[in-house]
Amino acid sequence: MSITGKGPGQDAAINPYDGNDSSISVVKNLGETPFSVRIQKKGNILSETTVSPGEKKEFVLEKGHELYLDSEQKGTARVTFKKVE
Repeated sequence: MSITGKGPGQDAAINPYDGNDSSISVVKNLGETPFSVRIQKKGNILSETTVSPGEKKEFVLEKGHELYLDSEQKGTARVTFKKVE
């Protein structure tokens, strides 16, 4: 799925493998400005990682983890999920 943020705030993606013990999220920055990927569980921030323009990163999401994309500027990202075998 592609996500386009219009400015300050957060965007989120729904993990189709949320019921599994874990999955992998692949996030690619399609925009011209960096953004942050934040992983949380029950409101507690577990990690924050910057994704630069053109960069692609993978994140392991354990059961109950939430993935958010944060940016102060307009941006576009592609987010896909893979099942952990």
